[in-house]
Amino acid sequence: MRLSLIMLAGILVYANSLYAERETLTVKATELPALDVTIEPDGDTRLSIHYKLSNNLDHDIYVFTPILTYDREKKKRLPDPGRVYVSWQANQDKGAIRLSKQLWPIPELLEVYAPEVPYLTRLLPGDSLQENLSIDLPLKIDYPYMSAFSKKKDASVPVQVPAHAVVFAIGYVSGEPGALRLEPTQNGNFTIPYGIGITYQKFVERRLDMNVLVVSDIE
Repeated sequence: MRLSLIMLAGILVYANSLYAERETLTVKATELPALDVTIEPDGDTRLSIHYKLSNNLDHDIYVFTPILTYDREKKKRLPDPGRVYVSWQANQDKGAIRLSKQLWPIPELLEVYAPEVPYLTRLLPGDSLQENLSIDLPLKIDYPYMSAFSKKKDASVPVQVPAHAVVFAIGYVSGEPGALRLEPTQNGNFTIPYGIGITYQKFVERRLDMNVLVVSDIE
């Protein structure tokens, strides 16, 4: 009987530890905004993306969207809500392509005189941001400073590489506007100094297993 009681006590301790672990994981999960993403082909030439980012935190967050795109006619960078950066995911998930809205870090040893200007959208607690995006297929690698990583000598010959998964990521910062040195823009967004933005940027992302083709000369 004593042995049975000891075994029962051990089972209860183990079960309680599992319950405590689940509770801890739940608490950690609520520290991030909620991101829902749907990605699917739209015919053979487009990839359709719908995402909803919900601020379920108790403070404001500032999301790195829209990304700026250079307008050749106006000869300046303008906000482009439909743009996402396209890059290969980090080495631990080799073969996955990453679609992101974020502040891009300047590569080491690369001299940059004009870093990308980040635009941010403010989300109050309880607010959400939804966007519908449509990008060309096959995907083309597109992110700031990418020319420093080009491996292909003949740029006139495109190379299509299969990706086995798509990771959609959103970068954001949180904190007091004064501490982050946020400045409002004329169109209702905000800007932030590069150094502060890259230091305090956080990510929320979702990974979807799907096959897509990527035109790439960058490893």
